[in-house]
Amino acid sequence: MAEPGLTRARTPFLRSLRFRILLVAFAVLAAPLVFAFAWSSVERSVESSLQAQVRDAADEAVEAMHGPRDDDPDSHRKGFEAAHPGLAGKLEPIAAQRSVRIRVYDKSDALVADIDHQKRSDLLHDLAMTLFGKDGAPSMEEFDQSLGPVLHRPEALEADGRAIVVGCRTSVGSKLVMCHAVHRIPGGAQQSTVYVQQTSRRAVRALYDSRYQLIRVVAVVVPFALALAFWMGSRLVRPIETLRAGALRIAESRRPEGSLPAEAGGEVGDLARSFNTLLEKLEDRRGANQRFVADLVHELKNPVAAIRACADTLVAGPVDETRAARLARVLADSGTRLDTLVSQLLELARSEAGMEGEPRTIVDLVALAKGVSEGCKLRFPNVLFHWEGDGRATVQGVEGRLDSLLRNLLDNAAFFAAEHCAQEGGEPAVRLRVDSRGSHVVVSVSDNGPGIAPEALEQVFERFYTTRTSKQGTGLGLSLARAIAEAHGGSLRARTEPGQGATFELSLPAIETPRSP
Repeated sequence: MAEPGLTRARTPFLRSLRFRILLVAFAVLAAPLVFAFAWSSVERSVESSLQAQVRDAADEAVEAMHGPRDDDPDSHRKGFEAAHPGLAGKLEPIAAQRSVRIRVYDKSDALVADIDHQKRSDLLHDLAMTLFGKDGAPSMEEFDQSLGPVLHRPEALEADGRAIVVGCRTSVGSKLVMCHAVHRIPGGAQQSTVYVQQTSRRAVRALYDSRYQLIRVVAVVVPFALALAFWMGSRLVRPIETLRAGALRIAESRRPEGSLPAEAGGEVGDLARSFNTLLEKLEDRRGANQRFVADLVHELKNPVAAIRACADTLVAGPVDETRAARLARVLADSGTRLDTLVSQLLELARSEAGMEGEPRTIVDLVALAKGVSEGCKLRFPNVLFHWEGDGRATVQGVEGRLDSLLRNLLDNAAFFAAEHCAQEGGEPAVRLRVDSRGSHVVVSVSDNGPGIAPEALEQVFERFYTTRTSKQGTGLGLSLARAIAEAHGGSLRARTEPGQGATFELSLPAIETPRSP
């Protein structure tokens, strides 16, 4: 019996299904809030990245505009455009590489270059638009125009030529963030202002803006959601616990029997009914084992009793020669029967276990069946054997076991044919046929005996079932034959027609073998 203290140990709460349901419910509720706060941290890092981008772009633009100078002593008196030929071509790759907008103004505040390579959209923004819809953010151009003339903006007025002015600002509603870098370059007629900007959309701003409302909603909803999740978890777990208790009750009983409660609906009810089917099969197997033990004891009892009687007779005193000879025959017959019974039981056990460890070879069933039938003719000289089958029909198997299978079938058919014809008249006959049918080889053994009652067609394959006397058979032959067939991946079944004898049909998987040239 199982130890109650071990079998009834409950699952810790933190590993239970209830806790997992609560955890999932809480995670689902908290996920939007956690995502919003986490993304705000990401967007703060985005602003730092934008500032670094525009600062580097401004430095590169200034370097491109005022690289190595020539030795012209009048260069400071030249106009801006004359001093910087091909300016747009120099700034184009910088703007494209950095995804920024670069604008350059001369001393008279005239715009002399405007190259815009800012990204209007990206994958993350498109995904946010799909999930949350339009956020009402202005376009980059609208936002830029709303800030007024570039050189009148605070950052442009702050630039004094000594350092780059870097900063960021957001649109109304904080749905766009624009970072800028301004550098004023002194130099007489070549004085200029470089204004670099980069704008980015805040992809989940709508969700982030609602974070405080989300906090309030989550604070109110979480207790109710957790209570509902706990209730649902209990509803799900309670039938499982009932099932578990029933299984333990059956397992701990002295004679495990009964069934599990299957009133629950859904998958738990299906599971309970499946367990009940398993219990029924186990009960059937236990009953079969009990019958097998009872039959085995009965079969062993007779020869053992005969041997003991002979021993008692010999112990009681001297016996004459005639009686001694009779006792010797009884001992020999009983010993032979015990040896046959034990050998067949051992062979049956090995066959039911799948004959593991026994080497398998290619077996020609046509040749094997012919050889077995020739041996059967010697044991039953009054029975006429008919053979049908030509060519080769090969299978993969243990030849000795297949020989035993065919011998049992032929001996069984010959015995009943001879016994029936001796009583009813006629010539006993057995027909043996080997056919190749697609992927299987089929061996049919038919006789003209009394046949089998329809209700006994499966019963004949049970252990110790026989209609012969105890001296004529053990009742294990057909059980052994079916076990060998199934161990080879095949089947053995019986069919009969009233007054037409019985037919046993063996089917085994065929294998292809190369024909000799």
